[in-house]
Amino acid sequence: LAPATSRNRRGRAARRRTVLASAPVVVDKATWKTSGRNLQLKSADGKDTIIFDAEHPDASDPAAVVFLPSLALPKVNAMSSSLRTWCRKNDYSFVVADYHGVGRSTGDVAQATLSKWMDDTVTLLKTVASPDDHRRVVLVGAGVGGWLACRIAMDHPHLVGGIVGLAA
Repeated sequence: LAPATSRNRRGRAARRRTVLASAPVVVDKATWKTSGRNLQLKSADGKDTIIFDAEHPDASDPAAVVFLPSLALPKVNAMSSSLRTWCRKNDYSFVVADYHGVGRSTGDVAQATLSKWMDDTVTLLKTVASPDDHRRVVLVGAGVGGWLACRIAMDHPHLVGGIVGLAA
C-alpha cells in the first residue's frame, strides 16, 4: 500500500505510514519457524506474553543469532537493527525479544527480575531459536544482555553454541 498523504501547515504533502491491522501470531514449538515482527510467546511462568521478532531464512541456516538487549532497552534499537541486517546478508536466523515489562511485552518492569528475564529467554531459546534444529545458537548480549547470555550458557550449556558481548 502506498502511504497516505495529507497537507501540513505549510501546504507540503506529509507522509503517514499506513498501519495494517492483523491478528496477533502466537508461536509455539510446532510453529517456531514463523518469521515476523511482534510475534507472541507465553512467558516461562505462563502469566505474561513475550513479544519478539524472528527471521528464519531457510531450513539450512547454520545458526540462530539471538540478541539480548541492554537493561530496559526495547528490542528495536540501533544494535539489534545492525545485527538483523548482518544476519539477513549472511543467511542466519535472527531472534530478538522485549524483556518482561519492556517495550511491547506484558508485565510491569518494576516487578521484573534478572531471573525472570533469564527464564523467559530460555523459553524463547527452546521454542523459537530451536537449538535442536541448528548446529549452534549464538547469544549476542549488550550490557545486561551479555550477563544474561553468560548465565544462560552456564546453566544451559546444551542450548548455547557461543556468546558475543557488546558493552558487556
